Amino acid sequence: MAEHLKLEQFPARIEIPILWGDMDAFRHVNNTRFFRYMESARVKYIELLDLFGLDKDAVSWPILAEASCKFIAPLAYPDSVIVGCRTSAIRSPEELEQEYLLVSSASNLTVAVGWARIAAYDFSSLRKSRFPEKVLAAINELEGGDM
Repeated sequence: MAEHLKLEQFPARIEIPILWGDMDAFRHVNNTRFFRYMESARVKYIELLDLFGLDKDAVSWPILAEASCKFIAPLAYPDSVIVGCRTSAIRSPEELEQEYLLVSSASNLTVAVGWARIAAYDFSSLRKSRFPEKVLAAINELEGGDM
């Protein structure tokens, strides 16, 4: 799967510098940091949808329901990682799936691929809800109309 993915396929991309403190005793980036890198790409995706510009009280907010990561190669300081985020499927008006691609800037090699299930959540009722139609339409537009 990772061999066929290209950053150009991901509408949200962010470059993140590797910090010395991201590494662990084995002298590579600690596995937990990869999830933070994916989180940063997810926030970039939300910015592209302009969800931060909407009234948060009137909109179901996307929350992370499940996440996984396949580690392919180590990252180490000094380097930076380019992280791509895209919605791969809208499973229902309540849930969608996202994919992440993490590429080393120094080597231009894929270092990890990730997956997440994102749910719409209503913080006033404290339960799962539905994404507003305009959010689903914005996702469809950002993804090139393939959803």
